[in-house]
Amino acid sequence: MTNFKTKPLYKNLSYIICGFCFEAHNKIGRFGREKQYGDLIEKFLKEEGISFNSKTGR
Repeated sequence: MTNFKTKPLYKNLSYIICGFCFEAHNKIGRFGREKQYGDLIEKFLKEEGISFNSKTGR
């Protein structure tokens, strides 16, 4: 059984990433493609200087 009441490992980073997701949704809208969301979130991460590994290896 999964316990969903656990705290995030990196609270500040989680908060920032959630903000990026909401911002991407607000810019693209609800009918955007997954790639559009991913590209925009990737752009936000790069602008903020947050390192990450892309799933597609771009």
